[in-house]
Amino acid sequence: MQKSFLIFLCFISLTISSMAQSYKDTKNVVSISLIDPFLKSNSYSLGYEHTLDKGYSPNVSQLSYKIIGSLINDSDKRLLNTFRGVEIFDNNAVEYSGFKFLAELRYYFQWNAPEGYYFTVFGGFAQQNEVFTDRRENSSLGYDLLSTDISRGLGFGVQYKLSNILSMDVLAGYNVSSVSQSRLIIETNEKIEIDPINKDGLRINVSIGLIF
Repeated sequence: MQKSFLIFLCFISLTISSMAQSYKDTKNVVSISLIDPFLKSNSYSLGYEHTLDKGYSPNVSQLSYKIIGSLINDSDKRLLNTFRGVEIFDNNAVEYSGFKFLAELRYYFQWNAPEGYYFTVFGGFAQQNEVFTDRRENSSLGYDLLSTDISRGLGFGVQYKLSNILSMDVLAGYNVSSVSQSRLIIETNEKIEIDPINKDGLRINVSIGLIF
């Protein structure tokens, strides 16, 4: 799945690059997320922002779009057993994998995009597998939990230059998600559909990027 996702990201990048050539006086930002509560600690993401020029002046316009692709890759430990008072853990008992795709449309309040304060609307799609394997001898316990998340929301943020080419982007917003889940019980091979739920809450993202 990760290979297919990387190929998809390359395709998106090439498409955006070809679109960027049709605009004048535009800027681009390639960034990575430093803080994203959705992602596990060993996951990583890549973002691309492109400003849009209306063509009425040599200045860069107030609008931009940003696309973020993320790969989820992490694990948690679970207690295996206790031997002579010593707890023994399986560090890879729970494994996480998946991806997240997010698109934003930004409106900057000044005419120097992608710098300054902005308002954004966004929508995203994410899918994550959580797999638990009980590796104790003679045990067949375990599960595979598949979660699909469709999100949308709005927020405010600021992007500012750290140097001539480095930028910092800080975003806070309100996010609404529709989450559907299914759980496969390894022991019985039974698949259980979990009732969909709606969640809302704060979206926070901090990223650092290169402006060119």
